[in-house]
Amino acid sequence: MLRLTIIAAVVLLAGCGTTQPIIQYKNVLLSPPDSLLQDCRAEEPPERELYNAAAWTEKERLLFTHAGGQMKNLDLCNVDKRALRKWKADQVRMIEEKEKK
Repeated sequence: MLRLTIIAAVVLLAGCGTTQPIIQYKNVLLSPPDSLLQDCRAEEPPERELYNAAAWTEKERLLFTHAGGQMKNLDLCNVDKRALRKWKADQVRMIEEKEKK
């Protein structure tokens, strides 16, 4: 009987020596670079008084300059959006690679 008690104690105490892995969670902020979160620039239209007082050729020049500035701003804004799409694709790729492991 003493022998069974010792064997039972050894078997039961053997489980006490094992340890469970410690799982630690860490919150990570995933966001695009701040430069991509800024508002897109809008070109100011010509001043009303200047435009109204201008001859028709000058009005055309003012409008053409304004439209050109807006197109430049649109192009720059689209560059930012392309960079955001690339950032998103990179994040998805990193997550998919980690899930494969």
